[in-house]
Amino acid sequence: MNGVPLNINWQQILLHFFNFTILALGLYLLIYEPVVKFMEKRTDYFRSLDEQAQAALQEAEKQQVLRQEELDSLHAELDHMTEVAMKEVQGQVKKRMDLATEQSDRILADAKENAMIEREKILHEAKEEVKRMIIDLSEKIVTEEGDIYDDFLAAAGKGEGNE
Repeated sequence: MNGVPLNINWQQILLHFFNFTILALGLYLLIYEPVVKFMEKRTDYFRSLDEQAQAALQEAEKQQVLRQEELDSLHAELDHMTEVAMKEVQGQVKKRMDLATEQSDRILADAKENAMIEREKILHEAKEEVKRMIIDLSEKIVTEEGDIYDDFLAAAGKGEGNE
C-alpha cells in the first residue's frame, strides 16, 4: 500500500473528474445551450402569437361594439322611418275617409234634392190630374143633364183604371 487508505487512486479519481468535466462541458455546449436557445425562441414565438391573438381579439371586440352601435342606430332609424310612414299612411287614410264621407254626404244631399224634386213633380202632376178631372166633371155637369153622382163615379172609375 502506498499509504493511501482504502486503496484509493487519486490519479484515477482526478482523471474521472477531468473526463466528467469535459463531458459536462461538451454536453452543455452541444446540447443544453442550443436546446435552451431553441426553447427561448419557441417561447418568444408563442408569446408573440399570443400577443397578436390578444390584439386581434381586442380589435374584434372593438369592431363588434362598433357594429352593435351601428346596428342599434339602424334599428332606431328604422323605427323612426316606420313611425313616419305609419303617420303618413294614417294621414292618407284620414284624407280618403274624409273625401269618402264628403262624397257620401253630397250623394245623399243630391238624392234628397232629387227625391224632393220628384215628390214636387208627382204632387204637381197629381194636382193637375185632379184639376183636369174637376174641370172635366164641371164641364159634364154644365153641358149635360143627368145624374151628377153617376158621372162622378164614372170619372172616378176612369181615373182608377188609368193608374
